[in-house]
Amino acid sequence: MVFIAPPNQKNKKNSPRRTLQNRQNTGRSRTGMGGMVRNSLHTSQGVSTFKLVVMYSILGMVLNWILPIVILKWNPEMVKEDSQYFGTLAAIIITVFFLVISLLKGLILSHRSKTDKSKTQDANAQLFGPKNLKK
Repeated sequence: MVFIAPPNQKNKKNSPRRTLQNRQNTGRSRTGMGGMVRNSLHTSQGVSTFKLVVMYSILGMVLNWILPIVILKWNPEMVKEDSQYFGTLAAIIITVFFLVISLLKGLILSHRSKTDKSKTQDANAQLFGPKNLKK
């Protein structure tokens, strides 16, 4: 049996308040305290971090495939399993090193740009006049 609401009654699912709440909750996640915070992937810094992680994970997979072959060519007496172990270990170390360096660089550049923007105007600058541009 299908129940259809009469046209003069508002359906709770399609009420204006419900749609407003849906629009406000888009792109947000709840915290433990019940407050709302933005999802970190909805910012340009979050997207940039995601791209870095994906790029370096692909680099790690390529290194994991190439390094054991290079180690076997460099040292033919080595057992294949040992070359696989050392190649995987080297790929993990190289990938994590470059990923940490890139993330730290992005964090430092982000912090520098925030401090440059937060500097106040000079004391001699007019309050409501045109902005003084320094070049």
